[in-house]
Amino acid sequence: MINSNHNTQIMRQTPTNTNKKFCSMTYVPNISERISKLIRSKTEDVQLAFKPQNKVKNFFTRLKDKKNKLDLKNLIYKIPCECGCCYIGQTIQMLHKRLSQHKTDVNRLKKLLLDPKSAPGLLNEAISKSALVKHVSETNHKFDFDAVEILDVANQRSQLNVLEMLHIKANNTVNQRTDTLKLSQLYNGIIKIKNRKNKTPTQLQQT
Repeated sequence: MINSNHNTQIMRQTPTNTNKKFCSMTYVPNISERISKLIRSKTEDVQLAFKPQNKVKNFFTRLKDKKNKLDLKNLIYKIPCECGCCYIGQTIQMLHKRLSQHKTDVNRLKKLLLDPKSAPGLLNEAISKSALVKHVSETNHKFDFDAVEILDVANQRSQLNVLEMLHIKANNTVNQRTDTLKLSQLYNGIIKIKNRKNKTPTQLQQT
């Protein structure tokens, strides 16, 4: 015999929140779980949906023409170094333009290092261009620009910022530690904006 009162109670307990927001992000082991837990602890109106990390990578491996990959933009890329580490970066330009900039920065650095008359200020400026150039200046290692990989794509700069930090965390990179310091702050900022939108005008005046 079915208990109708029990069924009614279950139906009342079922959440019917139609205002929940869904966000899609690349899954990164150990990091994605912590981010999801952080979001749930702050608000129930946002739910993260994680996509496989190799989904975008598999798509690009099917491209027959390598130039197609280099002409893409709004993406996260990975450049391997001969030492086994890699450099993770983002660009809103076409990928071939960003790679050209990296090559130019490295070549300029090498010229300054070979010139005994180079001003210290010019050398410091060259090294500060990126963590990639800094790694070259410290180790004289070579990056394989021809083996560049596209890790993720996104249309918004804010999404690129988060994805870049996630991929830096997930890889053995030469990127500086400060490149990921804003990761938790960024998610807290998203939550604060979401909570602020849900407040009434009276509540906003009180904050």
